[in-house]
Amino acid sequence: MPHARPPHRLPVTALLVCGLLLGASARDLLAQSDASRVEEGDSVRLRLPGALTVDASVGEVRNDVITLRVVGLAQGWPVSVFDMASLEVLDERTPREGLRYGFGMGFVAGVFAGAAVGLALHSAGVTDDLDGPASLIMGNTLRWAGFGAVAGGIGGAIVGGARPGVGWIRIELPGH
Repeated sequence: MPHARPPHRLPVTALLVCGLLLGASARDLLAQSDASRVEEGDSVRLRLPGALTVDASVGEVRNDVITLRVVGLAQGWPVSVFDMASLEVLDERTPREGLRYGFGMGFVAGVFAGAAVGLALHSAGVTDDLDGPASLIMGNTLRWAGFGAVAGGIGGAIVGGARPGVGWIRIELPGH
């Protein structure tokens, strides 16, 4: 009986290493393109390590330093993007961002709407035994909450992708 040849690991390893390197460089490019979304006059929310979130508007953007106009400060406050823990900008969403936001909002709304429908159907006697144990009520409610979550998530994703709107968009910072 002939022995099976072991697969060559070198090409597979080389492909994995190339994929990781390309993924890292694509992430760096994404971080650069995200930071380019911040322009003069934009409303931003930022947080420095160990600090509270600050609402501000952008005064000037130079290289990696954003000069912020904060209520209560007489002059601009220069902050490097490398010093920030998080940064969000109020901007128009892309269709992909709108799809994700719509999915999340539809999912949450669907859970509550589905649970309400499940309770209403149970109390109206449309579902199983009205005098059954409490676990039956919970089972019906959770089943309908699951249906609502799926329907709400899909519906929200469709609407959010078609009409992205404006919202807070998290900016990917370099080194994070």
